[in-house]
Formats: sequence, structure tokens, C-alpha cells
Amino acid sequence: MLAIPEGVYDSFQADWQAAYMTETIKNFVYHGQAGRVVFGLGALQHLGREIELMGAKRALVLSTPEQADQAQRIADLLGPRAAG
Repeated sequence: MLAIPEGVYDSFQADWQAAYMTETIKNFVYHGQAGRVVFGLGALQHLGREIELMGAKRALVLSTPEQADQAQRIADLLGPRAAG
């Protein structure tokens, strides 16, 4: 069995990880927008207010084909503020 002096493995692992990260991951900056969830009975009635609080004028309404009726209901509720 090969005896590895204490600390050598840790140093090798750190060097390898640094080299691996440098070669495979490009630097970037991500600015995420904080999320907000409004939940409860009648929550959809506040959707217009939520759009305004975000500083937006319109909201993109997307859905799966199975949820198209629900999405249409939301778009109808938003009226001209609905996009999509």
C-alpha cells in the first residue's frame, strides 16, 4: 500500500477541482428576481395588482394543452393586460 503524506491528497483534490472548474464552467453572473406567491381563495382576483407591483404592464399567459381552458380564463380575467 502506498502511504500518502497527510495533506497531500487534500491539496491534490483541491488543485484538480480548481483545474476542472476552470476548464468546464464559464464565468457568469446571474441576477434572479425574487419570487412572490399569492395563494388562497380569490387569489386570481389580485392578479392585476400583482402585475402592477412588478412594474409590468402585461403578463404572458402560458399553459399546457391540457390547461388551455384555465389559461384562457386567466387571460379573460386580465383583459388587455394579457399577452399570449
